[in-house]
Amino acid sequence: MKIELQNVSKSFSKNKALANVSLEIDKGIFGLLGRNGAGKTTMMRLISNILRPDEGKVLVDGKDINAHEGYMQSILGYLPQNYGLYPYLTAYETLDYFTRLKGITSSEDRRSQINQILKRVGLIDKKNVKISKFSGGMKQRIGIAQAVLGNPKVIIVDEPTAGLDPEERMYFKNILAELAEDKIIILSTHIVSDVEDIGSRLAIINEGKLIFSGSTNTLIDRVSGLTYETVIPQNDVEKYRKEYCIVSTIHTGNEVKMKYVTTHNLIANSKKVTASLIDSYIYSIGGLER
Repeated sequence: MKIELQNVSKSFSKNKALANVSLEIDKGIFGLLGRNGAGKTTMMRLISNILRPDEGKVLVDGKDINAHEGYMQSILGYLPQNYGLYPYLTAYETLDYFTRLKGITSSEDRRSQINQILKRVGLIDKKNVKISKFSGGMKQRIGIAQAVLGNPKVIIVDEPTAGLDPEERMYFKNILAELAEDKIIILSTHIVSDVEDIGSRLAIINEGKLIFSGSTNTLIDRVSGLTYETVIPQNDVEKYRKEYCIVSTIHTGNEVKMKYVTTHNLIANSKKVTASLIDSYIYSIGGLER
C-alpha cells in the first residue's frame, strides 16, 4: 500500500493552496506538519478525493483515484478537523448510524464491529451514554472510532488533538499507534509533539510548498550542532530577530532566555544545546516570527 502525489497543484481563485507537490506515503503513521493555512487540509481533501487537483495526480496502489471513481471512498476512514455529532444519540447509536452510511447491512456485523471498536477506544462502558455527556476527548475517540469502521486501509485525521488536554492527547496518539500496524495513517497537525513520539516519517508544508519530507531524525539533523542558547536583555530581542533564526524565547523579568539556530557568528555567552524536533521545524518555516 502506497500513496503518491505526483506534481500536484491546487488553487482557489488566485490563491495557490498547493504548488507542485510530489510525495510518497507508505504504511504506518505519516505526520504532515504546517502552520494553519499552510495547505495541509487541501492536501488531505485531495488524497480523500473530495477535491481534484488542477495539475498532477494522486495515486493509491498505482491507481489514479480521479480515474477510478469511488475507489478511495471504499478504502478510506476520515476524521476531519471540524465534524458534527448528534448530541441526543448514544455512543453505540452514533456508530451504528455511521456503519449504515458505510454500507454495512448485516446487523450482526454492525454490532460486532461497534463493540470491538468501542473497546479499542476505551468507551465500551459508555456505549449507552449520550454524546451530549461526553468530554471533548471522548468525542474525538468517537471520531476515530467512526473512521475505523469498515476496516479501511487508509485513515486520515486532520488536527485531531487541538483543544485536548495532555492526557487525552496521549491517549489519542496511543490509539493511532495501535491502528498503524497494518494501515496508512496520515496525521495532519500544526502541533509538533503530535508526531514526535509516533511518526517516524513526516513532511512539512509551508505556504503551499513541500519544504521537507523524510524521517524525524533527518529533520533534527538539519540543526544538530547549530542550535545555541543565551540570555539577553529583553530590549535586544528584536535586534537579534533580524539576524538570527530564533526558535524559542522564555521571558524572565527584564531578560530573555533565547534559543536560536545559526551557521555564522554567535551571540555573546552562547552555549551549544541539543536540538529538538520543534527547533528544526521552526527553523524550517523561518523562525518564530513566522
